[in-house]
This record gives sequence, C-alpha cells and structure tokens, in this order.
Amino acid sequence: MLQPTKSRLLRVKEIQGVVVARFRVGHIRDEQVVRQVGRSLARLVRGTKRPRVLVDCRRVEYLSSLMIALLLQLRERAEAASGRLVLCRLQPRVAEIFALTGLDQEIEIYPQRTQALASFAPAAEPAASVAPG
Repeated sequence: MLQPTKSRLLRVKEIQGVVVARFRVGHIRDEQVVRQVGRSLARLVRGTKRPRVLVDCRRVEYLSSLMIALLLQLRERAEAASGRLVLCRLQPRVAEIFALTGLDQEIEIYPQRTQALASFAPAAEPAASVAPG
C-alpha cells in the first residue's frame, strides 16, 4: 500500500486501490517545477504492475505545454504497463486548452473525482442467464 505523501507541489494518497495525485499549485509553467512534478508522477507509474493513477487538477489554472506533454508521456507509460492514468476536475481554462487541441481525445478526463475513481472499478459482471425449466 502506498504511503500518503505531501510536497509543496503534489499531495499523493491511495484511494480504493487508485493512486491519487493532487496538484497543490495553480500555475505549472516553470521548467524546474514541471521536471520536479514529472519525477514525482513518474515514480507512481514506474515499476508498478498495472499502474492506476488519477491526477486531480482542481487547483490548476495554467499548465505549460511541457507539463501537458509530460502527462501524455506518463499516460503512455501507464498504458504500456497495462494500467491507466486519468485526469479529473480540470478548471474551465485548462479544459478548454485540452478541447481546442484535441488532447481531450488522447487522455481520459472526468469532471469529478468520484467519477474518475469509479472508472477504475472492475466492470460489473454480466447477469447469469437462467434457462427456463
């Protein structure tokens, strides 16, 4: 089980078997900050069998193109390990950038954290059909 961590930039904890990383800053544009966040997020994906990572962007009002590229790379790494990385609670300005660039088709984005967490739940088993008689 993952130990909750908190830094100046990210808070990380596990909820229902999903690693939830929540940004603690509103603007992620400085290259050094992006690289630091990138290293932290990469640790959540690297070496994990079927990583399940949710990045909560509720506080983020600006993401640099470098940070967006990093999120896409991490999603690809997670998928290569049969896992997933999804985003939730994007601010309208950030969501608009994803929509205008078509990146909302490249990475799963959920309006609420509860919906994003639910997306990791195993698919419901189909009801068994009972033959008459």
